[in-house]
Amino acid sequence: MSVTIRDIREHVFGIAHWVDRERTCDRITYGDESREVRKVGTGWVPCVPNLRAAADDGCDLFISHETSFYGNWAPELDSTDTPWGRARMDVLRKANMACINFHDTWDNFPEYGIRDAWRTFLDLTELVAERPYYYPGGNRFAARNSLTLCRTEPTTLGRFAQFVAERCSEFSASHGVTVQGDLDAPVCSVATGVGCHIPGLEMVELGADVLVLTLDRALQTTVRIPLREMGVNLITVEHGTAEMPGMQRMAEYLVEVFPELETQFYCEEPPAVTFVG
Repeated sequence: MSVTIRDIREHVFGIAHWVDRERTCDRITYGDESREVRKVGTGWVPCVPNLRAAADDGCDLFISHETSFYGNWAPELDSTDTPWGRARMDVLRKANMACINFHDTWDNFPEYGIRDAWRTFLDLTELVAERPYYYPGGNRFAARNSLTLCRTEPTTLGRFAQFVAERCSEFSASHGVTVQGDLDAPVCSVATGVGCHIPGLEMVELGADVLVLTLDRALQTTVRIPLREMGVNLITVEHGTAEMPGMQRMAEYLVEVFPELETQFYCEEPPAVTFVG
């Protein structure tokens, strides 16, 4: 039986029933939803290196988590008309490879989505509590429970941070972790989130020994320094590092649901190196 882009989208949206189809950013960037696909690539960002790798492998469809474009990138310059925007579309057109993204639907997709894949990637399988993310300054909560508190084997902040760094080293875009707090502090419970939906005060009040944050949302001024003033232990990773496990799991999930498909996870985002003086 053939599988179309529509089949994949309808399946994902059917489970992620909380997502408003009219308002979501989960869109088709290139291609027609009636197109039949046989080989699917998954990855965090539809950047040129990921798209080229998938195209070279003969993928009919690339599914990213993040969107391809973000409106204006500079004054009077739409992101589709930037050198990188044109390069992305050029790869898709030349390879005739369709491209879609699952962001809102995959963030809290059960078991395989960004939230659950990230915590299980860190061996955080004993779930203690869940809470919705609160948008700072927005006076509103996320629609789903983006944040989790999990119990872990007793360890220290330093040892757990080292474990996170080693675990994430398989992703080229990861360049270690930033740790703030007493490295000898005991850790028995860990709070994680969904990408930029990071744990904060709500998880501290539930007794989290450490919060695992992402740099794109954990601003030094408004998040990390205030939390440290409260004595909260912090581990901070790159945004993509926390979401790539979910895209790995998507590749596994699609084959389970659609056995006719061949899938491959791609992690070709530009690598980073941290220099310490």
